[in-house]
Amino acid sequence: NSFFLGPFKCYRTIKNKPYVKSKYCRKCPLSKIKIFDIGDKKAPVVKYPCAVDLINIARINYSSESLEAIRITLNRNLSKSIKNRQFHLKIRLHPTHILRNNKMLTKAGADRVQTGMRKSFGKPEGLCARTKANQKILSVRGRFKYKIQVSFTCLDRKCHSSNYL
Repeated sequence: NSFFLGPFKCYRTIKNKPYVKSKYCRKCPLSKIKIFDIGDKKAPVVKYPCAVDLINIARINYSSESLEAIRITLNRNLSKSIKNRQFHLKIRLHPTHILRNNKMLTKAGADRVQTGMRKSFGKPEGLCARTKANQKILSVRGRFKYKIQVSFTCLDRKCHSSNYL
């Protein structure tokens, strides 16, 4: 069950109005990210006063798969570097925008079978989160003695993805 035939760079830019699940669009695919809070969720702000935020610098879409990959990678790296899970990781984006794909045939004689770009609305394929410029993607709270580990983990994640600050 593949997500898209093409790369996600085709869907990265924000072009049209948001297309969300409603009474008109009931056939919505499920989001790949299910957990948005990790670590010590019930800890007060006094216990973890140091906060590091990952901020987006451009208006783009983030797929639910990429948000799940960011969550898994940060959780793994923070659990290795900080003992006893003394941190709180919160994903701030929620994927609600439905991505559509107009499937095209590429075999010989396909021009006689399909209609091309006529009625090319597309079927729902996946979900993504739409971001504004300077919007928080995620936040990590911890103690001040773990500030270097948290910062380096977020910077490492930044190097693997684009449009982070």
